[in-house]
Amino acid sequence: MSLSDLNDDVLYMICSFIDEGPCNFRGVRRHKPHLDSFSRTNHRLRHLSMPMLFRNIAIKGGWDDAIRAVGLMEVCPAIARNARSLKFHMWVNEEKSYPPPQSVVPRLAIVFKPMERLEQLVISIPESHTDTFAMEFAKADLSFPCVKTLVVGPFCEWTVNLCSNVTAISTTGLQWLQASRGRSGRISSEQEHFHRLIMAAAKAPKLQHFEMMAWRRREELEDFILVAILDVMPNISSIGLDGGSYSDKISGLLPILSRFQNLTYLALAPAHCLGVGFHPPTCGNVYKRRNGEEVRRQVNQRGKEAENRVASMIFPVCSKLHELWIGDHARAEVVRAKGGEVVNIFRHPESAEVSVTCDSNTAWNDNFFEVGDRENSIEPLTGLTYSYIPPDIVARVEHPLGILSGSRLASLDQDLWVCTYRLGSVYSQESHAGLKRHYFIPRDWVSTESLEQCYMTTDGTVPCPRDDRVAVIRSSLDSFSRERTHDSED
Repeated sequence: MSLSDLNDDVLYMICSFIDEGPCNFRGVRRHKPHLDSFSRTNHRLRHLSMPMLFRNIAIKGGWDDAIRAVGLMEVCPAIARNARSLKFHMWVNEEKSYPPPQSVVPRLAIVFKPMERLEQLVISIPESHTDTFAMEFAKADLSFPCVKTLVVGPFCEWTVNLCSNVTAISTTGLQWLQASRGRSGRISSEQEHFHRLIMAAAKAPKLQHFEMMAWRRREELEDFILVAILDVMPNISSIGLDGGSYSDKISGLLPILSRFQNLTYLALAPAHCLGVGFHPPTCGNVYKRRNGEEVRRQVNQRGKEAENRVASMIFPVCSKLHELWIGDHARAEVVRAKGGEVVNIFRHPESAEVSVTCDSNTAWNDNFFEVGDRENSIEPLTGLTYSYIPPDIVARVEHPLGILSGSRLASLDQDLWVCTYRLGSVYSQESHAGLKRHYFIPRDWVSTESLEQCYMTTDGTVPCPRDDRVAVIRSSLDSFSRERTHDSED
């Protein structure tokens, strides 16, 4: 039995099994090339694997990489149609002012247009060119109504308006410290992008979680970021403050945190960043010494004690806080009395979960198909192009006659009608469009053996063996052309 003998349900399960391949030591799956290569062995497999293969896509690198990705997405529209997560991360190795080629941004807007079912968007663009992207995306009337999680780089706050139903917004991480563009009054150039994102996020009607990363000092967080969030989003229920460098104690933030009356979820930096007396070794070589395991045990114990101290400080002042993350793996919850008083604080065992669902550290660690990567060719390994024909069309074909101009398959169906079918790319899901019947061959003209010798020339002529002679059926291709024109008008 070959793959061709299996029905679509079985083939889909095979694709799903490969798609759910083994994890690496961090629990991250990185196996897309395996599914990609396997799917090229069979046309039906390729079609069935597309929702899995292109579920999570990434475009990253320089402008040349963006151009290559756009070209692939233009010839393969299924990439955009099947995408549920998109990570668009551009960086330019040349001078920061090096602009993108003139046509690449409008083309990106066009190929992103079909991503109506996108659920997660991560976007980071060189700050010198964010206005260009904002203008071209607006011209294309681009929108992502299904996006729930939005992760942005500096000066990409305009993307909030594209995601009308977004519930979680985050910055992309430490690169925010490197932004230099803009200055607004007392706000420094490094704070301008924070301010703009906070103002944009406040206008998101369904926002539940807001996360800021990458600040230099605890004073910057206390005096500017938290106050700004409190001013425009006082009722926010979930905040992430992971990724900063707390040069002073976390206790300095408690008065401001206590003013978020509806805060139920809070994510902080690891305990050693919070100024609570925990200072683990900065080099892992210490654990390789003779007493390394004992040192590790002591460090872990002191870390847990520090995390417990942080939880004991935070829960009493945040009256509705239910869940607290300290770093990526320390998770604490609280039991409160009816009046909100803390009865008990308990921590979960070392959690396999991560604290924040939308920051760049976790968002980039999923299994993504890198569009434009030279190793990820969309075409088959042989370089030959091919087209997917859906099973119900295949079931009607008694004998193929040839491929006509205009990408049409000519065939005889089971009733010996000469039919043409508009071939869609393997990536197209418009599988039932374009089937036309033109004329039939009397069944008493041909036998089973002679039927296999029938074919159609490029001008539409069909030589058909009949007894000891050959019948030549001539038909102008104009009728087929008119059919195509009629289809396109429909």
